[in-house]
Amino acid sequence: MSLLTRNVGAARRLCHVPRVREAPPAEDEPTREDGRVVRARALKVARRAQILTAARREFARRGYHATSMNDLLEAAGIARGTFYLHFDSKEAAFRAVLEDLLERITASLEPVDTRSLATAYDQLAKNLARAFGLVADDPDLADILFRQALGVSAETRTHLDAFYAGLAELAARSIRAGQTLGLVREGPTDLLSRLALGLMREAAALLGSEPHPDPDALARHVLDFALGGLLTDHKALASLLPPAKRARGAGTRPS
Repeated sequence: MSLLTRNVGAARRLCHVPRVREAPPAEDEPTREDGRVVRARALKVARRAQILTAARREFARRGYHATSMNDLLEAAGIARGTFYLHFDSKEAAFRAVLEDLLERITASLEPVDTRSLATAYDQLAKNLARAFGLVADDPDLADILFRQALGVSAETRTHLDAFYAGLAELAARSIRAGQTLGLVREGPTDLLSRLALGLMREAAALLGSEPHPDPDALARHVLDFALGGLLTDHKALASLLPPAKRARGAGTRPS
């Protein structure tokens, strides 16, 4: 190796500036990529909500069967490809509308403190009022759940049945908890939950009419009926029961 070559190599080494590595960002400092991910996720959530809002409106106005994909796309102001990024069919969008309502109802319910029966009544009434309020505040959902339920297709009925089965399970949990505490009469939980749901469902149907009843007042009427029935004097119930059930039956009703 010549002297020139060695000198050039040494000069290059002397002139070389080592690359300074940047310290990685701290764990609590979001990177630029993380910011893009967060914005993309927020946009996706907002777009899905936009589609569901449009779907509720169209299903309520036209009915599930009469609503076409073009109706949904036009109402949401989106392209077909955008729709399929969130839902794979009109049926999936309808199912999501009902699932969204069930989630909102579930989220509105608060645990009932049963240590005081006096306050338990008010807590139950407030839970019912919140659930009724969701329906009262969303006429489109009231229309889908009640007025259209009379003449829906088998496909739509399947999704509505699944929705009400979810509500029945919520009622069943409450009834089982009440039975465990000795506050609710013994009996088949599935049957009692369906009876309770039927009462609440018919009451909620009134919220789809105008003018509709006040949700708070409606909740207390429903709860009073569920707890007390039709009779004004519960002791009179004994006279209506068969002899074998009089003592036990009269004792299971609130006094």
